[in-house]
Amino acid sequence: MSPFAVLAAVVALAAGPAQVVHRDGRIGPFRIDVTTKAQLVAALGKPRTTEVAVPKVGGKRTGIRLAYSCGARCDTVYSFSDKTGMLSDFATSSPVFRTEGGSHPGMSAASAMKVEGRPVGPGCGSAKLIHVRWDATHELAVLTLSGRVTIIAYIGPHSTYHKPFC
Repeated sequence: MSPFAVLAAVVALAAGPAQVVHRDGRIGPFRIDVTTKAQLVAALGKPRTTEVAVPKVGGKRTGIRLAYSCGARCDTVYSFSDKTGMLSDFATSSPVFRTEGGSHPGMSAASAMKVEGRPVGPGCGSAKLIHVRWDATHELAVLTLSGRVTIIAYIGPHSTYHKPFC
């Protein structure tokens, strides 16, 4: 087992049971377009950082993003739309999170394609995507880079991002 795989396993075990990112917008105990910022903060505590979401240079604020550290160079980010006041987007590089199919950051892209039953397609720059859910209002993607899953991201209908997957 590679040192990266051992580290991912230790982090996952230390953090408790896996949190599932569902196609219908449930992310562990939270839900896109249902969970409020106050509910999330009550459950997770104070975030490591809070940033205003402005998706275009010189653009208008669309919401706020709360980042929780999951280790060295590892964040889980929850975004809240100014329009709805609800959870709008989610992204994580933590191996504690997985899709319903079983993909998680740290696993090989080949294994993720197998468990999701979907191919890797183009993404931004050298990143590639596995589209788990991809319709007019919701995007759940597993992002891969250099043959490994790096991020799980869920973009809801009231996203604070502008074209997050290019």
